[in-house]
Amino acid sequence: MTKPYIKGYKFRIYPNKEQMRFLANQFGCSRYVYNYMLEWHNKVYKNEKRCLHLKEMNAMLPVLKKQEETKWLGAMIAQSLQMSVKDLESAFNRYFKKVSAHPTFKSKYDRQCFKIPQNFKFKDGKIKIPKLDSWIKVHVSREVEGKILYMHISKTPTDKYYVSLTVAGTKKTFEKTGKQAGIDLGIKEAVILSDGTIYKILKHLNHLRKSLPMNKDSLQRSKKEVIPGNAKEKRWRCFMSG
Repeated sequence: MTKPYIKGYKFRIYPNKEQMRFLANQFGCSRYVYNYMLEWHNKVYKNEKRCLHLKEMNAMLPVLKKQEETKWLGAMIAQSLQMSVKDLESAFNRYFKKVSAHPTFKSKYDRQCFKIPQNFKFKDGKIKIPKLDSWIKVHVSREVEGKILYMHISKTPTDKYYVSLTVAGTKKTFEKTGKQAGIDLGIKEAVILSDGTIYKILKHLNHLRKSLPMNKDSLQRSKKEVIPGNAKEKRWRCFMSG
């Protein structure tokens, strides 16, 4: 049997200067659309005592792109601008359900972000996003399993860039047998079950356990005096104890 799941991955990305400029523009435009729609929403609610619907806000986007003072929005990722509108709608839904506070205007000094729901690529430690010709380098720390639903590009106040992936997939499920088993953690064998099943200690753990005395000796020979509770030795013993 299989069971569907949704999970996320987050990796550090390293855009070059040209890519940084594009991302800065996209961050700014996504923020502008969010704030613009929030301002209109507040006006409509104040004057008409109603909320702007998602369709109404999406219909305003093409008009914005045609206006002289905001035509630069047309050079940005259209789907990401639409996602900003959708994020605002979700924020108001949470507010009316009394889950969160009233949506506030976003600042360029806050964490910057935008979402990409389609037309992106993730391959060989790089990502490709719409409107940008070059690929952005990614530090992939683990294998991505499943189908990527959308990307989320973000920048922290400390100027670090990240890509978050929302992934859908299926995993194998196991039927309940109703049986029980006791577990004994041994020294020679890692795990011994009450039914006689034995799980061996991994080779690299054996190697690390043998090297612990040598590492302790090297610490004692170092110029810095080793005292009980030395940070490095604590980390080593913590790792060995699992």
